[in-house]
Amino acid sequence: MPQKCPSARVVARLMTMTCDQLSQQHAALVATIAAAAPALTAVRDLVDRFHGMVQRRQSSELPAWIEEAVGTELCSFSNGLRAD
Repeated sequence: MPQKCPSARVVARLMTMTCDQLSQQHAALVATIAAAAPALTAVRDLVDRFHGMVQRRQSSELPAWIEEAVGTELCSFSNGLRAD
């Protein structure tokens, strides 16, 4: 029996969790999503890096991060940061 496709909200939540927070089933789903949508994985990596910068309070890394994020689905967010 095919599984129901997860909602965008569920996918977003799973893609922003660390690997150690995922159950085996969810980790397999994240791996499937990553293989099918490499751009989404790149965005996940950017979000992880942004989160790390905020936690470490390393604003010196922000300009390079913004430039990298401009060409992704985070474009609107990164442009907002640039404007601020």
